[in-house]
Amino acid sequence: MSIKPQCRIVEEPMDLLAEYGIIPIRFEVRSAFEVVGDDPATAELREKPVSVPWLKDYDTMNGEGPTRWAKNWDVSNWGIVAA
Repeated sequence: MSIKPQCRIVEEPMDLLAEYGIIPIRFEVRSAFEVVGDDPATAELREKPVSVPWLKDYDTMNGEGPTRWAKNWDVSNWGIVAA
């Protein structure tokens, strides 16, 4: 028997940005991708461990929260897509 995961995609209103802003945006970086090859048609991405893992925390960066996006960029044609 095969089980197919179901996912519903919906567009959310932009006035929900403040609510999205309460979700932490931080993660531990343990590896990065490097591009191998010069030809875009055949280049590959290879995962490479970093020498010292670190915490990437967008919440601590001034001006990076969703409520600031409209001040930094033209979001008039943006949308929020949720799954």
